[in-house]
Amino acid sequence: MQAIIEALKTMPSCSGVYRMLSEVGEVLYVGKAKNLKKRVTNYTDLSKLSRRIGIMVTNTAKMEIIVTSDEKEALLLECDLIKNLKPKYNILLKDDKTFPHIFIPINEDFPVIKKVRGVKKQKGFYFGPFTDVFSLNKTIAFIEKMFLLRTCKDSVFKNRSRPCLLHQINRCSAPCVGLIDRKEYMAKVEKAILFLNGKDKSLKADLKAEMLKASSEQNYEKALAYRDKIRFLENTINSATNMYQGVMNADIISYFVKENTMLIEVFFVRGEKSCGNYSFEIKDENLNEAEALSEFISRFYEDKQAPKELIVASEFSDQELIAKAYGFKVTIPQRGGKKELIEMAYENAKTALLRNLIHENKTTKALTDLKQILGLDNLDRIETYDNSHLSGTNPVGACVCFLNGKFDKNNYRRYAIKSGFEQSDYFMMIEVLKRRFSGADKDIIPNLILIDGGSPQILAVNKVEAELGLDLNFLFIAKGEKRNDGLEHFYKKDGSEVEIPLNSEARFLLQRLRDEAHRFAIGYQRFKRKEVFKEK
Repeated sequence: MQAIIEALKTMPSCSGVYRMLSEVGEVLYVGKAKNLKKRVTNYTDLSKLSRRIGIMVTNTAKMEIIVTSDEKEALLLECDLIKNLKPKYNILLKDDKTFPHIFIPINEDFPVIKKVRGVKKQKGFYFGPFTDVFSLNKTIAFIEKMFLLRTCKDSVFKNRSRPCLLHQINRCSAPCVGLIDRKEYMAKVEKAILFLNGKDKSLKADLKAEMLKASSEQNYEKALAYRDKIRFLENTINSATNMYQGVMNADIISYFVKENTMLIEVFFVRGEKSCGNYSFEIKDENLNEAEALSEFISRFYEDKQAPKELIVASEFSDQELIAKAYGFKVTIPQRGGKKELIEMAYENAKTALLRNLIHENKTTKALTDLKQILGLDNLDRIETYDNSHLSGTNPVGACVCFLNGKFDKNNYRRYAIKSGFEQSDYFMMIEVLKRRFSGADKDIIPNLILIDGGSPQILAVNKVEAELGLDLNFLFIAKGEKRNDGLEHFYKKDGSEVEIPLNSEARFLLQRLRDEAHRFAIGYQRFKRKEVFKEK
C-alpha cells in the first residue's frame, strides 16, 4: 500500500497505462486509465477491493506508468503489454488461438484460393475466421469445384505444357495453358467472392442467365453444366441454417456463470453463414461480469480481424472505448432474430461450462485418489512419455504435460531420436529422458512421470537416474496379457506392481494421459515421415 501511496504523489491526471511490480520486479498487473491518478487511488482502500485484488495490492512494491495521448492508445498499449508480460493478476488468453481465413489475392493474374493464418500482410480478400479447419477445407473445395479455379502451386502453374487431370474431370478451367483468358478467369473469381460474401441470390441469378443464354445458342452441354451448378448451389444453401439470415459480418458473444466461473461463447457469422465458435473460461472468486467481458473482448481482438458488428448479451465496461478502438458496432438485442442468436450462444455456454465443471470434479477426485495410492503430497505437474516409429524409421519421442489438472500444450515436447537404436524402446527412452533431465528444462521437476511401457522402460529409467543422479517419481503403464484397454498393469521403478481399482477415476485419468502422449507421438512421427517423403 505504501508503494502505491508513494507513486500517487507524482501520478499525473491523464490517460495512460500503469504497472504494478513485486519486490523482485515481476509484473503483477497491467491496467489502463482515462485518469491515472483517479484510477490508482481506488487501490488505496482495501475494504472496497476483492480478495484477489487485495492480495495483489499487498504484494506491490513498485509502480510504473506510461502516459498516452488518449484512452484509445492506452487500451491498445495495455493489450500489447499484457500479451508480452503475461501478468499474474490479469485475465490471460492462455491458448491465444489464431483462426484460419480463406484468402484470395488481388495482385495475381490468375489467383488461387488459399488458407492463411496470422497477420494479414498480403493485399486481397479475407473471409473468416473459421474455427473448424474441416469446414474451411470443405468451403474451399466447393468454391474450386463451383467456379473451376486453379488449385496448383505457382511453380507448377508456370511450367505446365498441357492441362492436368482436374481439367479433364471438369474441376479446373486450365488457365495454365491458356484455355481461359484472364478477364474470364477473374469473372469467376468475382463470383467466388460474391458467394463468400453471402450474395447467393445474385450468383444464382447470374448462373440462370448464363444457362438460358447457352440454351438459346443451342449449346446444350454448356447449359447442362450451368444447370448442375445451380442445383449444387441450391443444395449447399438449403443445407445451411436460416437462423443467420440478415447477419453478414458479426460475432455473437454470450456467457454463463456458475461457481465463480464464467464461460464466454463466441460465434463467428460471415455472409449469413456460421464459421464456427470458440469458448473461453474465466475463474475468479470475486467475478465481475462486466469487467471480465470487457477484458476478454479487448484482448481477444488484439491480434484478430474484428467484425463489423458485435452482438453481445449485455453491456460491458469501457464499451464505447473498445468499440471505437476496434471499429465495430455493439448491438445488445432485446427481441427478434439477433436475440435468438444470443440465446443460442447462451445455451452453448451453459452446456459447455456444466460439462467442464463435471469434468473438473472428476479430475480433482482422480488426482486426490492417485495421490493417496502413490503416497504423494501433490500432483500439480505430471509428465507422460511415449515413443513412436514405423519399422524403425523416423523414430521420435514425445512428452505431454498435465499442469494443475489440465493439459498444458505450451509444455509439450517433441524429440527426434538421434541415437541410432531406432527399433529399441530401451535406448529410445534413455535418449529422451537424458535430453529432458539434462537440457534446458532440467530444473523443472514433475511430481509424477508416467511412462507408456513395461520392463524395457523400467530398465531405461533406472539407468538414466543412476547416470544423472536423480530420484524421481515414476509410474509405468503396461498393457495386460491380451493388450486390452482398461486391463493395464501399473508398476513403480523398482518393478513392484501398483493396484489401481478398475473403473476408478484415477485409472481413467492415467489412461487419458497415456492416450494423449500416444496421439502426440504418432502425430510427430507422421510429420517426420512426410518431411522425408518431400525431400525424396
